[in-house]
Amino acid sequence: MIGLGEGSMPHFKARTPEAVDAERRQFYVAVTRAERLLMYVYDRDRFGNPPSRFLGEDGVGGV
Repeated sequence: MIGLGEGSMPHFKARTPEAVDAERRQFYVAVTRAERLLMYVYDRDRFGNPPSRFLGEDGVGGV
């Protein structure tokens, strides 16, 4: 999965708790579809944003 910097996932336009939850659900679906290997990628130099907050949440192992 690419583009996992804060501001991309969740998207910077997801400003309400409901919108962030919708992004979280989409992220979870993407993560759980991997059958063998899943690699997370984010560009630490792009916009200076840290990795997505979703990467540290329960249910997203191996981060």
